[in-house]
Amino acid sequence: AINTKLAHYVQLFEVPFMLSIVDDLSIKCTFRGGHVMPAGRLSGGQKVMAGIAFRFAIYDIFANNLGMLILDEPTAFLDDDHVECVFDLLEKVKSYSRSAGLQLIVITHEARLAGVFDKVIQL
Repeated sequence: AINTKLAHYVQLFEVPFMLSIVDDLSIKCTFRGGHVMPAGRLSGGQKVMAGIAFRFAIYDIFANNLGMLILDEPTAFLDDDHVECVFDLLEKVKSYSRSAGLQLIVITHEARLAGVFDKVIQL
C-alpha cells in the first residue's frame, strides 16, 4: 500500500524520480533512464522532495481523518537552488492540500516561502 501511495504523490507533486520501499525497509529511488540509488544518496533538495511525498503517503494511510499535516523546516540546510526546487514543490503541495481539504502548516525561517501560503504568522 505504501508504494502505491508513494507513486501517487511522486507523480502528483512531479518529483523527478520514483520511490519505493524495498524488503529491508530501505527506500530506493529510480530515475528516468533506469538509474537506481538508495535515498540516502540523494541531494538535499531531492531528499526534501522524497520526504514530502513520503509524509503525504504515510498521512494518507494512517492519519487522513486528522485533516492537517505539518512540515517543519522543509528547506533547512538547502542552498538557494534547492530552495527554489522546494518552493515549486510546495506550490503543488498547497494546491493539492486545498483541493483535498487538508490544512497544511509549514514552519520555516525561509522568508521566500511566505509567498506560497495563504496565511503567514511571523514571530
